[in-house]
Amino acid sequence: MKQSIRKMSVEEKGLEVFGEKGEILASFSFSFSIGATAYQVVKLIETETGYLGITENPEVTVEIIRTDHGASVEVVGTFAGTEDVHYFKSSRIHAPYGRAFVPDADCRLFETCNKELFYLTNSGMILQKQVEKQDLWLIAPPPHLISFGEENLGWCGLSIPEPLPVVSTHFSCQENRFSLQFTAYSPAHASGRMPRVFIEAGLENSKDILDRHVGNAKSLGLISDQKPAYEWWHNPVYCTWGDQCYLQRKFPAELEDELTLPFDEEKMLRWAEGIRQIYDGDVNYIVDAGWFTALGDYTPNSAKFPSVQAFKSVMDRLKNQNFRVILWYTPFWVQSQAAISTSHPEWMIRRLNGEIYKDDADRSFLDFSHPDVRNYAEAQMRFMLTTLDADGFKIDMNYVMPLMSDVVMHDPTWGYGNQLWLEVLKFFHETATAIKEDVFFTISGIESYLQPYASSVRLNDLFDFDNARPWYDRAEMVSRLMPNVPIDVDGWPASLEKMREYQFVSPVFGAPVTYYIEAVDIKMMKLSDRELNRMASVWQVYGKVPCSHGMTLTIDADRDLFERRDAEGRLSAVALQKSALVCFSDDAIYVTANCDRAVGIPVVNPAVYEKAEKVYRDGRRETVNFFTDGQTLLLNVEDSGSGVLYYEIV
Repeated sequence: MKQSIRKMSVEEKGLEVFGEKGEILASFSFSFSIGATAYQVVKLIETETGYLGITENPEVTVEIIRTDHGASVEVVGTFAGTEDVHYFKSSRIHAPYGRAFVPDADCRLFETCNKELFYLTNSGMILQKQVEKQDLWLIAPPPHLISFGEENLGWCGLSIPEPLPVVSTHFSCQENRFSLQFTAYSPAHASGRMPRVFIEAGLENSKDILDRHVGNAKSLGLISDQKPAYEWWHNPVYCTWGDQCYLQRKFPAELEDELTLPFDEEKMLRWAEGIRQIYDGDVNYIVDAGWFTALGDYTPNSAKFPSVQAFKSVMDRLKNQNFRVILWYTPFWVQSQAAISTSHPEWMIRRLNGEIYKDDADRSFLDFSHPDVRNYAEAQMRFMLTTLDADGFKIDMNYVMPLMSDVVMHDPTWGYGNQLWLEVLKFFHETATAIKEDVFFTISGIESYLQPYASSVRLNDLFDFDNARPWYDRAEMVSRLMPNVPIDVDGWPASLEKMREYQFVSPVFGAPVTYYIEAVDIKMMKLSDRELNRMASVWQVYGKVPCSHGMTLTIDADRDLFERRDAEGRLSAVALQKSALVCFSDDAIYVTANCDRAVGIPVVNPAVYEKAEKVYRDGRRETVNFFTDGQTLLLNVEDSGSGVLYYEIV
């Protein structure tokens, strides 16, 4: 029996997806397995919402629900225990290309005739290294989606928007055969449900699946259109980590352990003064790892600060200089020297044999299913937000939590896999906002269900020191999958060459960020006056036209297209050829570049602009010529490294 959904045919053997010209793009078989038990659809029954697939086991069915652009598929039954789950076993991909959206090396097109295996989910980074992939870092977690097609045929794809109680999700495509595996899936943590997978047809291109994914997330209530927003969340950002790493490499004897980097009052204030030399506006100052005694004990480092008040006085001095102060914090890690490591061993996640789970660095992990742990974490947050008067947190290292199949929680019902991380983040967000309403959370991870709890999303560490492309890929995904979430563009680690390009692009889609104000730890190079001039020019131009709530971003990393529009749809910022930053206010245009070049500036009406001036960093102004060509202003500009702060056209 063959039935139809738009651009799909549905019958007992499976679901076929067609392209624009009627060619088959993919055949997803209705063949599933839960643990060692296989299930195959043998009969289809049409329902008001789609179809019900009957298997040889009358207690297990497959629910196929029509959606606006395809169908969702879910195995329905009563399941217990934790098992590996397979969907669409031995399916065929007829389209020649697929596109994955795992950041870094795998955010790319691939040929479906080859062998590709992608590990997703919170701890996917650990598993991804088991296959022949470039060393990836941002698996925190990536979006669960994939597309198949070709330009002349059209595209289709799969979208899994909900957080899953699973160790990892595998997309496997080998010699045009596709399967979807959920390893160590725990239905007990999903009200007995198996995963729900959306099959999307009629995609215009390989990236259109991103918009379908966010649409699915909205339909499930995972994205909030009413989340609070505060303009200061868009402030430029300085993070101490890069300068700390430089000092650690230069003076390695100071390193006591991996997170006790050079850090004290003199350095904190010196770095702040460095920022003030390039920019005098409001700045979000991230105090990175090293400010506290030990992982798990978030009190000021007694070796660096003689008292809580001594650290608080530094915080006060920063805040009096118009810095918002953000403290680095990781929920799970506990070092062996932390007081709670010995005083409360019952708070730690345990292995299946009852031993405390320890990683290779002898760190244990807090068990947030334990109510006493949540009480302890609430007290820590209250201390940091009230006693220390911090403005928020840089939440880090959530993606290195243990594989859930290897551990047992105090309360097994509290969460599993990505569900656990989501519950922990919700707990932190609810607790912290009750203490300080506008508290700032910069997190890592590109999943739509994190959107309601993120003040900002970091694009995260990128260990190709000279290539910024993966940051652009990540920014594109965040802008499309997590609407109304500011992008913390990150900036570590980076060579001077990568910084030179990236800082002229990233202010279009996020606030300017630097991890370095003295030197970079890549090739151990001090920042020259030319580099500081460039940084100053970018921050000053951004300060004229900053990001704001309600803006819309257009980022296409494949075409090097970076554009920002305000809430009324007017162009407010654009990066041109990754070398010039142009910002538009109501009555002026501001331009800066990282090289000598001619800049073609798109404008609606060139006739309204009468004068252009070159503004130097020392305050001097010099009139310069500009030209018009249709709807473009043409301006020759100098490299801002020379001391030119920006060009102003009025």
